[in-house]
Amino acid sequence: MEVDPKEAAESLKVIEQAQQVVSRHSHNNGIIPLVWGIVVLFALPLYDLLSPSLATIVFCIIVSLASIWNVLYALRIPIQPRQWKYKGPFLFLWWGIYYAVVLIGGIYALQWLFHGRPPFMFTAIAVFAAAPLLYVGLRLWWQAYRREV
Repeated sequence: MEVDPKEAAESLKVIEQAQQVVSRHSHNNGIIPLVWGIVVLFALPLYDLLSPSLATIVFCIIVSLASIWNVLYALRIPIQPRQWKYKGPFLFLWWGIYYAVVLIGGIYALQWLFHGRPPFMFTAIAVFAAAPLLYVGLRLWWQAYRREV
């Protein structure tokens, strides 16, 4: 049985396009880690700008709204993959541990280093805390939305 190389190339191209459409319309499109990275990047610096009690209230509101959005977005996605490319729940589990270490270690290390609370301490911590989520989200988003030339 002989296979025409042109037909095989066309079939492979159709399969690649289908895989890209599936990843674009599933949890693997990188939007969820991107949104949570942006939430951390914008919510944590509130502790530098507002009083601690007001910053906590605004932070809790932002995180609650992001959680509600996350559930609604996950339910709205038409393709529910059997596997997550970035090991979704495990990514957030490991990121949660990383976040706790960066937050607690960053607060104590910066206060020890500067002998008090340095300006924009939480902004610096937010950049380091959000970096893994932003990296994974951008990489997955780029893979899902790349255009073949």
